[in-house]
Amino acid sequence: MKLRFPVLVVALAACGGGSASTTTATTEVPIPKPEPAKTFAVHLHSPSKVGSKTHVVVDANEDRTTNAIKGTEVIEKKREKKLIHFDAVATTVAVDGKQESSKTHYDVTELTVDGKPALKGTVDLTRAAKGDDAVVMVNGALATKEQRETLKSVLTYRIGGPTDDEIFGTAQPQAIGGRWAINSKLAQEDLEGDEGMQTSAITGDAHLEGVAKVGDLDCLDIRSEMKLEGLSLPNKPAGSTVERGEATAKFSGMFPVDPSHGRVQDHLALEVRMKLRVPTKVGDVMVEVIFADQKDGRFTQL
Repeated sequence: MKLRFPVLVVALAACGGGSASTTTATTEVPIPKPEPAKTFAVHLHSPSKVGSKTHVVVDANEDRTTNAIKGTEVIEKKREKKLIHFDAVATTVAVDGKQESSKTHYDVTELTVDGKPALKGTVDLTRAAKGDDAVVMVNGALATKEQRETLKSVLTYRIGGPTDDEIFGTAQPQAIGGRWAINSKLAQEDLEGDEGMQTSAITGDAHLEGVAKVGDLDCLDIRSEMKLEGLSLPNKPAGSTVERGEATAKFSGMFPVDPSHGRVQDHLALEVRMKLRVPTKVGDVMVEVIFADQKDGRFTQL
């Protein structure tokens, strides 16, 4: 509906017996139409190319608390915290059918755990459909159990399954503030295929927070939040039952508008809360487990 602004003009006749006359005219003043909101194609997955090099810096902060309770008494309480810093140049050696890096060589400048050096040299990672089947070589030899676990905190061991675009993306171009639902079905299938974990429901959405410069690149600031309910662990103690299992995951990343460039930042905050009833020789014990993990990555193509 257009708004109309009338302009009123009044003319008075001369004094002395003359009659007054009024003339009214209207002039339509056009109102500028707002520019359509600019939209952007959403790309979270960028194809890898054999030979491409990326400077990778990842910081992981892991915090795990376990409480064992019998009746109303806390019989055991344990907390483990770990800070991991990883700095390396990654070279793509092989890619799969979805152009994801299936084998990557890392020249590691620094890998520290709680500020102490843990590894320096080379890491060759051959990913697998299940992360536990990935082959990890450190300086030409199979990684030790400790090295493997540390590297797993900062690197992705798994390949295959749906891409980030298929779970968190959208085919519809989005304006700043645009919001869309994640693919919950694919997210559930991916979680079960990767870790063997099952959930009764996964819900969540993603949105385009804004567009910003990172170095010389125009990047989409994309954020997502998921809630997992009815979470069950595949490796829970024999005979135990899950009384409560839930998790929240918050993800954000900076993705170049030009999809030929890979993401330049990503951030993940994960909190898992589990409560299990575990049978023991002295009766049932309630075990409460809380994971609060944060991972921040920065990536620069070389």
